[in-house]
Amino acid sequence: MKTIETLSPGLRTLLRPGESDDDAIAAIAASPTLLDEALKAREGFVREALAPATAQDVMNVIGRRFATFPQPQRTPDEFKAFWTDYLDCLVGQPISSLEAGMRMWIAGGAEFLCKPGQLLNLAKGAPVAEARAARIIRLAGLLADERKAAAGRPQTAAERSAMAAEVRAALGVRRV
Repeated sequence: MKTIETLSPGLRTLLRPGESDDDAIAAIAASPTLLDEALKAREGFVREALAPATAQDVMNVIGRRFATFPQPQRTPDEFKAFWTDYLDCLVGQPISSLEAGMRMWIAGGAEFLCKPGQLLNLAKGAPVAEARAARIIRLAGLLADERKAAAGRPQTAAERSAMAAEVRAALGVRRV
């Protein structure tokens, strides 16, 4: 599967967090080479952004942070209860969102491991690079299609305004 890191340098730069979404959409739509590469990678980004976490995935996301947030000694029953709370709350959530939520928790200077509900809330609002990349690519494809359709005929001012309004509306969409 393609990851953002395995893309060509030009596309990777455009999809890097912190770059302007509008600029990335326009640049990808304007370059047939970048657009072709991006469209081929998009489905993988969607799958990665939406892949549901299994019990093992949740345990990996949480367990990797035990060095940062040391855990107390627990009896086997306490250990089971600890994981049951996390698994009941987090299994099925997108893995990438859980990872992003955990990064937000750590970046916030937390001193203790987050509770399951805290991680769930963070995960729901956490920016996921693959979801952003898929959205940018989808919008770049729409923009390129609009440009192709418009290239074959002269446009009136009303048509240009309508197309600009559609693109602006599409840029406000947050779905993948």
